[in-house]
Amino acid sequence: MNESLLGYATAIAEDAGTKGAEGGYGQLADDLAGFTRVLVHSAELGRALSDRSIPLSARRGVVEELLSDKALPATVRLVVYALQATPADEFHGAISTLAHRFRLLESGQPPPPDPIVAKSATRERIGA
Repeated sequence: MNESLLGYATAIAEDAGTKGAEGGYGQLADDLAGFTRVLVHSAELGRALSDRSIPLSARRGVVEELLSDKALPATVRLVVYALQATPADEFHGAISTLAHRFRLLESGQPPPPDPIVAKSATRERIGA
């Protein structure tokens, strides 16, 4: 997962953490896990959302139509952001990872550091 998406998800998590049970980590995790299941069961949808030849506005419209009545607005924003910030072949995995991170936060556990972000931070520390 790239730093930009992780940063955006962290901001959403901080906001969700202040909301408690209603609209909190658990709901975000449920929404993202449900969306992941939809992607697993509809390979065609997953391909379409990951296809960079389809304009972002069209892919965003599909996500908004699918999730607007079923998920928190924060979830919709996060998935739309992932569409533009995540390489096509990593989109499904990024959504699944975010669901897991929110589930950990819900249970009071800190999420593990993202390996890509940790590697980048290590490089910056050592000046590479």
